[in-house]
Order: sequence, then structure tokens, then C-alpha cells
Amino acid sequence: MPRQGPNLISEAATHLSTKQKIGIGAGTIILAAVLAVLNSSGNIIWNNFSAQNDMPVCGERATLTGNYSPTDTLTDVNMRIHLANGVSYIPGTAVFSGGATLVNEDVTDPRVPVFTLTDATGPVSFLMDRTASCEAYNTQLSGGQLVDTAKVFSEGSQVASDEISNAYSLQYATLGVSDVQTTPNIAEVGDTVTREITITNGNFGARSSFYFGENIGPGDLDFFDFIINPTTTNYAIPAGQLSTNGRGDTVKVLINETAITQIGDGNSLFENGESFTLQYKAVIFGCGAGNIVSSFP
Repeated sequence: MPRQGPNLISEAATHLSTKQKIGIGAGTIILAAVLAVLNSSGNIIWNNFSAQNDMPVCGERATLTGNYSPTDTLTDVNMRIHLANGVSYIPGTAVFSGGATLVNEDVTDPRVPVFTLTDATGPVSFLMDRTASCEAYNTQLSGGQLVDTAKVFSEGSQVASDEISNAYSLQYATLGVSDVQTTPNIAEVGDTVTREITITNGNFGARSSFYFGENIGPGDLDFFDFIINPTTTNYAIPAGQLSTNGRGDTVKVLINETAITQIGDGNSLFENGESFTLQYKAVIFGCGAGNIVSSFP
């Protein structure tokens, strides 16, 4: 029996509806595939990125550590570390673990070292050492924040958002002058006077070297025999570490690592609570004001 018109129309409508559904389904599959391609460029999850607090200024090094896990296969990776203002990476101190191999470190700018890694397919851990300069100290004093930032790239594309370390503070030395003695207290032209000054580090930061100087005011003097702790270690500072302003009224002496080993616990850092006596002599060749205008460590 011939099919009724309404049934033919119904079948056609059903067939069309099925094709539409198939078309929509295929479109959905294609769209999902495109999204999968877009999201497969690689990514990482940061587990830790920490900067050592109380970082010494112009002294000992401080550590930066980190750990991240890839969520996709990343074989070749570039890690770029942007250090805080006045903080620099110490070349050769970076250590990577977790299977990653460090093949190159670019320290053209020590404040932004770049590390190239291979076989970085699993969780990657690292540590590196940095130093802080007086520029970092000035940043802290002016209210600036000290943080380090890590960026990770694969095949030229950044694979995660910037990772920012904890904010960290600095330890810095505070050097003071006390117990100043001049013998004789009153001198004439041609006399030799002896000066003794106690220098103390009164803060938690350490120094590996620093300058001590005195501005005598208008006069004409010859300075010599600079000695650290004359009654104990009796260390003579080499004449090459002395300088004057050419008028004979200002002297400056470098207290370097070798000299600092004669102080306190004997290491090469002038640390909190350590002090020493600096003695020197001066011959008066001409008349002047005869007053110490300033002393500075």
C-alpha cells in the first residue's frame, strides 16, 4: 500500500533532524580537538619559590629555592629569574635536581640570570645564591619591597604566570666610632701624635671590608703606622691601603678581609658585636685648626 503523504513528510523531518544532530555532534568533536591543541603547549604548577629572609648586605650570600611540577611534557625549558633591585646572582651556584639537566646559564645581567634546562619532564627543584648591594639597602630604607620573580618558557612561550617569592628583608652593618684618644692632646708643629679609635659593628649585618677615615680640618699632617689592636694582634695595615686628599688633612684607610681576620672570631667578616682598636700616628708639619671635624667608618 502506498505510504500516506503525512508519513513521508514525517520521515523526511526525522531524517533531517538526524543529520542536524550528526552535524552538530561532529562540530562539537572538532571544536574540542582544537581546544585540546591550544591547551597542549605545556604548563607547570609552582609548589614553592622562597627567598631567604634577613639577607646580608655586602657580606655573606643568601639562598633562593624553588620547585615546580609540569602538567604537560616539557623537555627543553628556559627559566628566567628577575631578582630584586640591588640583588645579583652568584654565577655557578645554581643547582637543579629532579632529572633536569642545566646546559647553560646566561649571566650577561646578574640581576636577570637565564637558565636553559633539558629533560625537565618531571618535578624540578633548584637553589641558587645571591648577594645584596648597597642599592638593595637603599631600596629597603626608602620603603621599597624586595621580591624575586621567576618566569618559565618552553619553545619561546611562557608556560605559567609569573611566580613571585616572599618579600624579604636585609641585614646590614651599623659601624660606630667610640673611645677616641689623642696623645698628646695638645701638640705643636713637628710633634708626633698617636690616635686610638674603637670601631664596633652594632647591627646584625656583616661587612667583608669597609673604609675608616678622619677629616682633620685645615692643616698639614703626615699619617703612618696604622695598626689593628696594638696590644694584642698588633696587625700593621699595609701603606698601600692608605690614601689622603693631597692637602694632608684627611686620611682614609681600607679595612679589607685580611685585616678583618685579625678581629673577633678570626673569619673574614666583621660581624655583629665585634670591635677592634685602630691606632695610627701623624706628624704635624704646619699650623691648622687642630680639630677632628669628622670620623667615619
